[in-house]
Amino acid sequence: MVINGDKCDGTSREMYEYLQNTVDDEAVSWHCLNCTVKFHHQNLPFTLTDDSELDKINKSENMRFCEFLPSLETISVTTNFSNFPHNEDDYTLPSYLNSKYYSVYNFQNLKIQKNVNIFHSNMNGLETKFDILHNFLSGSVSAFDILGITETSESDANSFTSNVSLDGYKPFYTPTNSRNGGTALYVKSNLDSFERTDFKSQTDLFESVWVEINNKRSKNIVCGCVYRHPNYQISDFLLFLDNVLQMLSKENKEIYICGDFNIDLLKIDDINSYLEFYNLLSSYSLLPLIIHPTRVVDGQEPSLIGNIFSNNVSDDNKWKYLSYTFRTFFSICLSEKGKS
Repeated sequence: MVINGDKCDGTSREMYEYLQNTVDDEAVSWHCLNCTVKFHHQNLPFTLTDDSELDKINKSENMRFCEFLPSLETISVTTNFSNFPHNEDDYTLPSYLNSKYYSVYNFQNLKIQKNVNIFHSNMNGLETKFDILHNFLSGSVSAFDILGITETSESDANSFTSNVSLDGYKPFYTPTNSRNGGTALYVKSNLDSFERTDFKSQTDLFESVWVEINNKRSKNIVCGCVYRHPNYQISDFLLFLDNVLQMLSKENKEIYICGDFNIDLLKIDDINSYLEFYNLLSSYSLLPLIIHPTRVVDGQEPSLIGNIFSNNVSDDNKWKYLSYTFRTFFSICLSEKGKS
């Protein structure tokens, strides 16, 4: 296919003429990349990347595990859920992405032997719901290494007036410029962690807080907690993410990004900017670890706007999460990888 005299697919004019002349030959099969992107992008996670980015992705050691991840068609099927499904309904999921729902009681009684555990919740006010969060965590058999909280409602003008510290955790906060928003990360005190202030953001459109954990036995771990305010253009947010990921891609770190992005992955076939978000993260080998709706409320359309993305998608890991609500939903991602 040639558009305005340019080779949209890197195809030579000779090859283009050959394909044109053999269009009725069933033995010749060829699909233009431009048209594939436009009409079949749901099957290709890296369609908005250029040649150099594709080459980098192709050479990444993480990419050999992508075959174990679900297609977006599998994700779309979950929009039919009106309440928590039984786990046996998840027979279509790949064994290497063990994404399930749990009741609070069942989750709190999970015994996690190996872990780099990341918990995320949109609290919609950390102070007002802190006791509920504290009781939930205290009642869990297994502890979390990293807690990500979005919509803390902390602002520069109105900082926390009550105690929101957690015993055994080191806190990192980013306030919001408005009444809603704000992010926080709590990292276990026994982990050698420090804040990555070079990635920290506090704008009218989004907030983020980032932490790096020194890991003597393997790669360092970088974890970000992000909140994007709804009803704003996504372009500035995508530019921010792209800049952060460009820098991180040069550091060879294990990356986790949790948060409430207000970008519904169940609608990436319908909203192009949502697809751009997914493709941007995919281009840096960051893939979603949660593939079920994280907000399922009777009478409302299910959505998947809270998630945890990571470039650690090896078949040594099995991912699980919990969705539960006081007003918004918990999202839990548990990696059964040996803890450093």
